[in-house]
Amino acid sequence: MFMMTDAAMQDCASVSIGHRRLASALGIILIRILSVVAGLAFVKAYTGALSTEEVGKFFYLSTLSYALNALIFVPVDFYMQARLAAFDVLPGVALRKLIGWTLALGFGVCIILGTPLIWLGKLETLDLPALYAVAALLYLCASLRNLLNNRGGKIFVSSMLLLESLARLSAFVVATAAFGASARILMVSSALALGVELLVIVSRMLRKLRFEDNLSRLGDPSCVFRVAAPLSGSAVCNALQLQTFRVAYPLAGLSETSGLYGVVANIGGQAMATCSAIYAQIETPRLYKTQGTSIRRFVGLATVLALGVFAFTMVLAPLFVRLLTKEQYVPYAYAIGFGVVTEACNLIVGAYTVMLTIKQRTYLLLKLNFVAAALSVASCMIAISLMPNDPFVIGWTLCGSQLFMTLALISLASRNTQPELN
Repeated sequence: MFMMTDAAMQDCASVSIGHRRLASALGIILIRILSVVAGLAFVKAYTGALSTEEVGKFFYLSTLSYALNALIFVPVDFYMQARLAAFDVLPGVALRKLIGWTLALGFGVCIILGTPLIWLGKLETLDLPALYAVAALLYLCASLRNLLNNRGGKIFVSSMLLLESLARLSAFVVATAAFGASARILMVSSALALGVELLVIVSRMLRKLRFEDNLSRLGDPSCVFRVAAPLSGSAVCNALQLQTFRVAYPLAGLSETSGLYGVVANIGGQAMATCSAIYAQIETPRLYKTQGTSIRRFVGLATVLALGVFAFTMVLAPLFVRLLTKEQYVPYAYAIGFGVVTEACNLIVGAYTVMLTIKQRTYLLLKLNFVAAALSVASCMIAISLMPNDPFVIGWTLCGSQLFMTLALISLASRNTQPELN
């Protein structure tokens, strides 16, 4: 009777594992391609239904929501994922407590920062609940997806992103038919879509993950503050750096300029973000598993990916813009490249943020984000004064600050963690 040697059995097991990983990667890529198609259909739907001014208003509202997410929710999630990487059985009580307090803090900050804008006539009262709902639901969906992805649920997480894109598109189409198209309707329909996604994610999480209701904590408040506070400060600076134009231009009466740039750059940004999400979904668990020492591998492969996406989108830029938007956006088609570069830098900065959070050196991020934000805001103000009607100037200012931030972060982080990196 033929019997396999131990070495042969190990080879077969390795081949089997390799096949499973390849099948998983191909499944993720296929689902993500479907997601980007649905996402581009969503862009086509709202740019076709909304006027350029309403698109600018939507960018304004979504930017305020993004700022709340970046200020409170994202830093806490980075901290939470880094801490939970050490748990096989999740501390249910501590997890619910941390999420609950984070949502409450976010609500308070939303009220405090939103009320003056209402008094100044820069925000309508009914917009405030929509801003908070989108930020909070996006935080919950993203955080729980990350939790599942880091524990082997990559295919499910990809399917949830497809569900989110389809739900946003469907909710907007239905809401527009019922109530008409507006920036507020777009925000509310997005919140409803995220709510549907959250219900599915929670159901899956409760079935697949193990919890124990003990008194285990995810760190005392001082520990959370020490790690998350620099991330929060960095997030504020990053929001100023990348989103100032979405607020400053409309406040200066230039909603159309920001709308023209935002719509076109968003196509390139979405293309790169989709590829980034696939890549990060596969590679980020390795960063957590290696405690951040695989950062050089992450950055090298991410750079190759970004160059490929940039070349592809620039060659086909006019075709993409003509297919996905209105004819008025075609003269600005090559602004797609700015969106690609911005998102590519975000991918690399995000990887370094994970590494520095694991090593509790997030303070390194703050100084660089502050300088990048100052450069971007100053450039934006100069652009509004000297070239207010040129959308391309927005892209040059954003990409300049992004490239500075990314290259400086790589240099600074490498010097401060040199012996630990592979």
